[in-house]
Amino acid sequence: MPSRITRSTLRQTLTQQDELVRKELKIELVDTVTEVKQWLLTGTRAWKQKPQFRIQALVRSDKLIYDVIPVGRHRRIFQYVDKGTGKYGPKKKAYDIVPKTAKTLKFKTNYKAKTAVGGKFFAGPGRATGKLVMTKKVKHPGIKPRKFSETALESLIPPLHRRIDNAFRRAIRRST
Repeated sequence: MPSRITRSTLRQTLTQQDELVRKELKIELVDTVTEVKQWLLTGTRAWKQKPQFRIQALVRSDKLIYDVIPVGRHRRIFQYVDKGTGKYGPKKKAYDIVPKTAKTLKFKTNYKAKTAVGGKFFAGPGRATGKLVMTKKVKHPGIKPRKFSETALESLIPPLHRRIDNAFRRAIRRST
């Protein structure tokens, strides 16, 4: 005689399966954001003002969100380089640079960044090789975004899909 499924046993079974799936998904998401964090740390290891990164989690009954966020003294530098500034950044407008304590700005032209647009770390020498310029004010067009965060995510999305599929399969196997 087949066993009868009651509402309470069905609810209990679904709750157990939900917990198993969440546990497996959490493992895969933590592994993925740890890889993103490591990728960003590796890419910024040659920087003089190295940013630090922290994994931030939001775990609720209806969602699992994991972020890698820049933290520490140099977090803004990473954000400027990653997202861009001036006409290339969120404000979409050039800005003035004026000296804080000196009477004039002094800088060399023809700057070649260490990093390249598109999230490529270690693309150039990271210095200016042009002539020396002295001026009271500069209208800076901004920094083109290097898109490190975007590139890291793009490279990890296909493996994440596989990991999520595998997490579901493991949870199903463990529930039977």
